[in-house]
Amino acid sequence: MLRSLLRSLLLEGYAPAGSIVDSGANDGTESCLYAETSPSRTVHAVEPLLANYQQLQRCVPSHPNLKPLHAGLGAVASWVQAPRRGTQVVSSHMRRRASNRTSGPKFEVYRLDDLFGATGPWREERLALAHLDVEGFEAQVLAGGRAIIARDQPLITTEVMVHTKPHETLALLRLLDEMGYDSFLVEEVCGNPADCRNLLNIPRSRAPSLRGSPALDLAVAARVLAFVNASTISGFAFPCCAKGGLCCPRGFWGMKHQARGDPNACCTQWQVPELMAHTSTAVLLPASVPEDRQHRHVWHPGAW
Repeated sequence: MLRSLLRSLLLEGYAPAGSIVDSGANDGTESCLYAETSPSRTVHAVEPLLANYQQLQRCVPSHPNLKPLHAGLGAVASWVQAPRRGTQVVSSHMRRRASNRTSGPKFEVYRLDDLFGATGPWREERLALAHLDVEGFEAQVLAGGRAIIARDQPLITTEVMVHTKPHETLALLRLLDEMGYDSFLVEEVCGNPADCRNLLNIPRSRAPSLRGSPALDLAVAARVLAFVNASTISGFAFPCCAKGGLCCPRGFWGMKHQARGDPNACCTQWQVPELMAHTSTAVLLPASVPEDRQHRHVWHPGAW
């Protein structure tokens, strides 16, 4: 759903002018889509793992506007030791600082403000869209891009685990609000645990120019896009996944406890459907939209 929304905004002409940054580009699926959808825009695919970076290069010959960068984004310019196994870099990996003496794979971390700043390699560009799939490191990426975000007012997407990582979710929402953004939750499971959701974050300064987008209006009418903040987000993304809830009776113990049959499993993609089959959906599904607002086919927060 998020992919369709972003593609539609680009095609409709509602996305601001400028470049796209896909951070945590993985194998390049999203980056290639953006490059194909908007051939006149530069798409920077930022990926810290060398194997993924090499794989996303497959798209470059047919999309000259795609610019891969073997690196990560953060709040402080540094070098980080890359994990030796796995296909993702998570927030805990980003704390493993590296030096010239560090053996094994490593990658450089850049600040958005440095990349787009007066002396940076992207200084001639403006930032239109930042797709951040950085596994819990979103706040740090935003902190490293405060100046450029304030200047360009890009659309920003982030990922949250609403109930299994509530403190991080609320902190991110408050940071975005403080930076002048309204957040809209895409009511679609985006990973495991099942409370993983994408947020489409829209600067308030751009709200008037985005009203009238058919894609956004349709998403709200279908109830797959909803304005959320730190006070309301707990009513979405399977509230039963909160600590002590039916889907998470013992709390979230980490991804290593997500196997079927594990007594410490919490909010898994097999657990929630099974409970839904035997439990009232009132305690499993997102909080309902107030009846007097169910037919307001406008997405802006003032209508919700």
